[in-house]
Amino acid sequence: MIIVMNESATKIPNGYHSINCYLIVRNAAKTIDFYKKAFGAEERFRMHGPDGKIIMHAELKIGDSVFILTEESTEMKTLSPESICGNPVSMYVCLR
Repeated sequence: MIIVMNESATKIPNGYHSINCYLIVRNAAKTIDFYKKAFGAEERFRMHGPDGKIIMHAELKIGDSVFILTEESTEMKTLSPESICGNPVSMYVCLR
């Protein structure tokens, strides 16, 4: 999946680069904890789903790069590597 900002967007959000990763994971909370411990990731924010259990959107920063992750959801058709036997990385492209 590739997400492109619309034509009226002229500014890349603070902390983002022209291309950013969007990860789909099976256990977002554990994944976030892993990135914090292993790489010193800074959690910028997280947004839970309506049930308060799953993480629908989280932003983390390692060094000068921000990346996004979301919890696997069959309802939203966002599947993790374990479910699709592959790589679910998306490219978030910010164009000036």
